Amino acid sequence: MIKKIKRLGAAVLAVACSCMVLFANPVVANAAAKYTLLGDAAKKNGVITLTRNYWESGVFRYNQASNIKKGITLQYQYKMIKGGGIADFADGITVVFSKKRMGSKQTTGGYVGLDGKKTTYGVEFDNYFDDDVNASDPKYPHIAIMRKDHDGHLAKKKCTKMTNQKWHKVKIVAKKNRITVYHDGNKVLSKNVNMSDKMYVAIVGSTGAAYCTQRIKGVSLKANK
Repeated sequence: MIKKIKRLGAAVLAVACSCMVLFANPVVANAAAKYTLLGDAAKKNGVITLTRNYWESGVFRYNQASNIKKGITLQYQYKMIKGGGIADFADGITVVFSKKRMGSKQTTGGYVGLDGKKTTYGVEFDNYFDDDVNASDPKYPHIAIMRKDHDGHLAKKKCTKMTNQKWHKVKIVAKKNRITVYHDGNKVLSKNVNMSDKMYVAIVGSTGAAYCTQRIKGVSLKANK
């Protein structure tokens, strides 16, 4: 029984429960495209909904590792639709680059798919201020290049229009030593990194005590020439 919760934030951690969610049977959404949907992710009419309610986590995961040494370009569109709880939007979407393929255990709330390993990098589209679990989290919606976990901001940029409930275009060029991010056709971030030659790629959305509907479509992953 939970006697006391310090603060009911979107990524709050209670003593008597864990925010780690064990997903049930993964759904292979498209064998030809070689990706799998995990957790709360569901596909309908070409659109993948990652989250739609409290304490959810949805994952779009490529099943094969990508050659980061040569470089890849990931493109997709996303939309965040106003939800509820203690805030209208939470917690965001993260593109995760990890040495190991993302499995059936993922976190909800502000952790948004980052596993705490130093070899893991991410590009997050963060729509909620998570001061409970993230000391460095900006107090505004932002795009950030991340390393290791939710507190590992390497570079960040304010982006308030991510919550205007419209579709937005994302392009991420990832190489072994650099990640560059484009949002709606504009270059917004670029940062030196130190990734492994091969990395698994996933797109993760999560919610907590606040939620919103988070959708993606038109996902494309290509090797750079």
